[in-house]
Amino acid sequence: MRRLFYFKNLLLEKRGFMIFTKHYNKYLHSIVLLFAGISFGVGIFFLLFPIPNTKHIKKTIVATQITPKPTVSATENQPIETIITQEITEIPTAAPTSQSQTTTTSVLPTSAPQQSTINLTITEPDGTTSNSINLSGDQTPCSILNEAKNEGKIKSLTIQNYPSMHSDYVQEINGYQNNWNFTLNGTKEPTGCSNYQLKQNDNVTWKFD
Repeated sequence: MRRLFYFKNLLLEKRGFMIFTKHYNKYLHSIVLLFAGISFGVGIFFLLFPIPNTKHIKKTIVATQITPKPTVSATENQPIETIITQEITEIPTAAPTSQSQTTTTSVLPTSAPQQSTINLTITEPDGTTSNSINLSGDQTPCSILNEAKNEGKIKSLTIQNYPSMHSDYVQEINGYQNNWNFTLNGTKEPTGCSNYQLKQNDNVTWKFD
């Protein structure tokens, strides 16, 4: 009995070992495939992204540090103001220009506007005088005598207004009173002396009768 139990246990142990070995081989195969895939990936990574040569990098850094700095020229060490002064002094000066010619323009005096005048003749017992009198504004054969007096062409003058005649009346010239008559451009006018408007170059004659 004891012997049967021993063989039974031995068979059970052997069967368990075979089951364990079968599962272990299965897991071992998976592990091998996993490591093989990781190794393949790492190889592909290093092929695509190679590690740089550290020796070359060190040599480049050392060479860069040893390279001497360029020396600054004497011109660059000079102050900025000195350089600007030199550039300004080197600009060529323009040739002296010839003396400026002054031109004088003579302005001719403009003639004064011509004054309108009339010719006034005074005939009195002592004689006849004829003068040119300035015609300013509205003048009549009566009022022109006032202009003549202002210019000193006659000595005295007396003029009165008669509303019934609708005109002024010359009463006295140079001390001779009344009896004064006038003509305009050689024509004796039938109405009063205030009813005619004088124009340039008219001839007015006053005569004592």
